[in-house]
Amino acid sequence: AMAANAVKAGARVAMIGGDFAHQNALMMSPKTFKKVLKPLLADFASQMKDINPEVMIFLHSDGDLSQVLGDLIECGIDAVHPLQPESMDMFDVKRRYGDRLTLFGGVSVQSELPGSDPEEIRALVRQRIEQLGENGGFILAPTNTILDDVPLESIEAMYLEAQTVRASSGV
Repeated sequence: AMAANAVKAGARVAMIGGDFAHQNALMMSPKTFKKVLKPLLADFASQMKDINPEVMIFLHSDGDLSQVLGDLIECGIDAVHPLQPESMDMFDVKRRYGDRLTLFGGVSVQSELPGSDPEEIRALVRQRIEQLGENGGFILAPTNTILDDVPLESIEAMYLEAQTVRASSGV
């Protein structure tokens, strides 16, 4: 109801969340996903699109969703957050689904932001934007909440490099 009210009020994105995967796999079989969750996600997307056919449907679920990405597209999901480097081959996901699914994330709060120096972060941001952002369909972002183990310099490097790449590419 909250999402429907927001879309009625003019929101351009409706987000649904609920982690149903962990680092290496779904928390259920793909068969159970298709039987239980797929109809619920499809219903949510359909209800939002009935209000505004142009609304984008974002799904948040941590972990490895690779077994059900095609199903998510069939449900009407337009974007998936987060795209976790620990969980999925981001570049394979882009190749297979990047023309039908917006990928949101790409900078790990587990392994990259806490343990990399600012220059490594800048290089990583450039690479992710160049490779995952080709032909659109990518939103560079941390993969989850940035915790206090991430140096401020790393956050600043990520943000400023993304702004620099954006300005130089005209994106």
